[in-house]
This record gives sequence, structure tokens and C-alpha cells, in this order.
Amino acid sequence: FCHQMHPVGEHDDDGFALGGGIRARLMDSFEVDAGLQWVDLDRGGSDTRIKLRGRYYFTDSFAFSLETEFDDDIDTLRFGFRAEF
Repeated sequence: FCHQMHPVGEHDDDGFALGGGIRARLMDSFEVDAGLQWVDLDRGGSDTRIKLRGRYYFTDSFAFSLETEFDDDIDTLRFGFRAEF
């Protein structure tokens, strides 16, 4: 979902979003998840977003992640680190 910056007070829009996803631990140290989201705005149009992510747990509490996201305007690739306590 791409949003252009507008001065405060000059942008107002109504709409709704619908989405869902699934997450699964395939092995003790590897987890994947996927999601789909659809957004419809009155003036901003509609957008569909697909997200895929994988996490590799190198301990019970710490993981590296790789995520990619595709939507109508922008494709994104992210690297991350997760700590669970």
C-alpha cells in the first residue's frame, strides 16, 4: 500500500481492508508465513498486497528473517532479527 505524503489536514479518505494469513513451523528451526490483504479507499483506489516471510531460529529465542512483499505499486525485500522472551 503506497501512501503519498500530504500536508496535515489536506488528506482524508474512508475505506476498508480485508486480509488474512497463515504461519507454520516446518522444522524446529524454520518457520514460514504468508498473507494476503486487500484495501479499498474511496479516493485512493484499491490495492492488493501479498507477503511471504521465513524465519530461521538459531536458538529457541533468536531468529533471522527474510520477508518479501508485493503490491500493486511497490515490491519490498526486508531482512530482520527477532528476539522472543
